[in-house]
Amino acid sequence: MANDGGCNKRSLTITRVMLIGFLLCVGDIPFCLCLGSGDGSKMGGSSIESEKRALLTIRADVYDPDEWLSSWTGQDCCQWRGVGCDNTTSGHVAKLDLRFPYGYELIYGTEFLGPSKVSPSLSSLIHLRYLDLSMNNFSGAPIPEFIGSLMHLEYLNLSKAWFGGPIPLQIGNLSSLHYLDLRGGYMFYDQVGMYSEYYAIALHVNDLQWLSRIISLQYLDLSFANLSKASNWLREINLHPSLSVLKLSSTGLPGIPSTLQHVNFTSLTMLSLSHNAFESTIPSWLLNISNLVRLELRACYFHGSLSNAVAMLGYLNHLKNLDFSENYITGGISQSLRNNKYLEHLDLSENQITTAEILGNLSQLRHALGYLTEERFSNLTSLDYFDLSYNSLTMIPSDGWIPSFNASYIYMTSYHLGPKFSAWLQTQAHLKSLWLDETGISDKIPSWLWYRDIFDLNVSHDCMEGQLPRSLGSHVDTSLDLSSNCFSGPIPYLVAEVIILSNNSFSGPTSLDFSEKVLDLSSNELSGGFPDCWRKLHQEILDVPENMRVEDTTSTMACPIKLQSLHVRNNRLSGNFPSFLRLCTQLVILDLGENKFSGNIPIWIGESLSSLRVLHPRSNSFDSNIPMQISSLSSLQVLDLAYNNFSGNPPSSFRNFTAW
Repeated sequence: MANDGGCNKRSLTITRVMLIGFLLCVGDIPFCLCLGSGDGSKMGGSSIESEKRALLTIRADVYDPDEWLSSWTGQDCCQWRGVGCDNTTSGHVAKLDLRFPYGYELIYGTEFLGPSKVSPSLSSLIHLRYLDLSMNNFSGAPIPEFIGSLMHLEYLNLSKAWFGGPIPLQIGNLSSLHYLDLRGGYMFYDQVGMYSEYYAIALHVNDLQWLSRIISLQYLDLSFANLSKASNWLREINLHPSLSVLKLSSTGLPGIPSTLQHVNFTSLTMLSLSHNAFESTIPSWLLNISNLVRLELRACYFHGSLSNAVAMLGYLNHLKNLDFSENYITGGISQSLRNNKYLEHLDLSENQITTAEILGNLSQLRHALGYLTEERFSNLTSLDYFDLSYNSLTMIPSDGWIPSFNASYIYMTSYHLGPKFSAWLQTQAHLKSLWLDETGISDKIPSWLWYRDIFDLNVSHDCMEGQLPRSLGSHVDTSLDLSSNCFSGPIPYLVAEVIILSNNSFSGPTSLDFSEKVLDLSSNELSGGFPDCWRKLHQEILDVPENMRVEDTTSTMACPIKLQSLHVRNNRLSGNFPSFLRLCTQLVILDLGENKFSGNIPIWIGESLSSLRVLHPRSNSFDSNIPMQISSLSSLQVLDLAYNNFSGNPPSSFRNFTAW
């Protein structure tokens, strides 16, 4: 690891700690702190013994499955991973980075990430200037109030750490803070119901007055916290002239004032208010934040004329990235953004745009979303990202049209292109990702597309037909979605990580040799068993429900070692409980329902499949007693054994299930 202690300016270079380290010029603000860190080089005197003992107590409460903190041995704690000491304070611990080293999404809850606790011993590290506890699982516990006693903190990151409850007002005591990230890990359910699919364990606060005491704040992220009662949010934010980055997306803000007498936070370069149900026109005070480089107003329920809205934002001459998607804006695009020579990303998708005048003078535009006419593309030679998804516009280019741009990413979901496949797409020689799903195309995919090296191809939910070429597998290497079309014939060799071929008419035996993570073959006309070559598989998800003729997999199907989810529901599969599953120790979901499996459910299921959350062998012919070992599946959430031929009563240990 590189030594971060040798910086010669009053800025803070963050070293690589744990697995995911980073040079933190966070977002748009450089934030650096000269510290000796635990990278094997000594920066100043030895550590303080009392602080060393505190660190060892802290480590005992941190989930560390891969023993990243195993370096916390030896006399000098300044050499420990994630620990930094300041040689200007006699070697006191000034930096503690306990960020969980793997990125993750909290889709399935916290079970995959073991719990941690914030040790009270943290309060004894009174010289801390940098503290990062992000990406851990604190199981909904409140942020400890004693963090507000660490008066020297300049950097505090508690993001995506599963804290819950009120944000402690004591954080307002940290008057030296430059960087504060309390971003939540889950969206909460607000009264508007925008996030009803997410469970609410959010941080919350009734007002933001405590922020007024942190006068040097430059970076603030409260995204996914519940601010629905913080009616003073704008007034308090406006007291921070040094603020450069402000992220308040998905916070349930109670409204947005249309006017602001004096805009004080003019240093803002990045503002995100996305996913707040403002239900208003765009406030005029945005015009006075003249240094904005990135503005995110996605799904704010703004309404009004598009020409008026864009005309207003056109005065932000430094703007490079504007996301105005998923609002209620109507009408056509005005000419007002033509003066902006810096705009690179423009997203106007999912509005009610009825006409489109291309902004031809925006020569730097690289990401265009939400509008298209053929005539005025001549100056957009830098366009690389092109998204017209979910708009009411219709594109009917001439047969010989050759765009001036050469885009790498083209997304046209639910955009009327059909019935023919657009010839101009062949001119896009740099194409990496193409989505033409739900576009009304009823045509054969042209042969040139099959031979492009594309990492992501989605032409689902159309009326495309024909057979797949034998060589397709070597050209799409990440994601291939051909679902809900009229493709037929055999399935060729494929190597993409995600393959979705459901709801077609593919037929023949499944003589496949896949190496994907996600596989969906449901609702086709496949026949025969799965081949022996599946012994080499590494699927994480296998989904083959509702095929018309898929038979006898038990003699041929071998275990994909990384299999996490197996769906073979509603087929004609037969034989005993598949023995290969014994090796699938990462399996989370097992759905064997509505088949012809028979015999007993093996007792090894309790030990070998200990990660199971869903077990669904419903509507088969399994017999004998239900094995009591099922009750040892501590993560099990769904169990459906109905409509089989089991004998005897359910095991008495089933009463330990909380839903029994």
